Amino acid sequence: MRNKINLIVMPVNGITCVHFCKHIQFGTEIDANELVDLWIPIDTGRLFESIEQILFVNKIAHNLVSLNEVRTCGLSKDYEAVFNVLEKGVAA
Repeated sequence: MRNKINLIVMPVNGITCVHFCKHIQFGTEIDANELVDLWIPIDTGRLFESIEQILFVNKIAHNLVSLNEVRTCGLSKDYEAVFNVLEKGVAA
């Protein structure tokens, strides 16, 4: 099953970070709504791999399918990430 999430990439206190913007509920063990103001440092040179790794290690996604830039506003960039949901009971 596939799902998608919007995210923001921008500098926070001089460090490039990602912020996830939408609930990730079905097919996952955590609810991203609990991460309301969480900013995670990332390697912008490996943006796709960094996002995929965050989703995988948190048991949200099996893998990232696509990462598409939606808009830019100053130093902030919005993306839509499409991923294959990690099924419950599947060992990582």
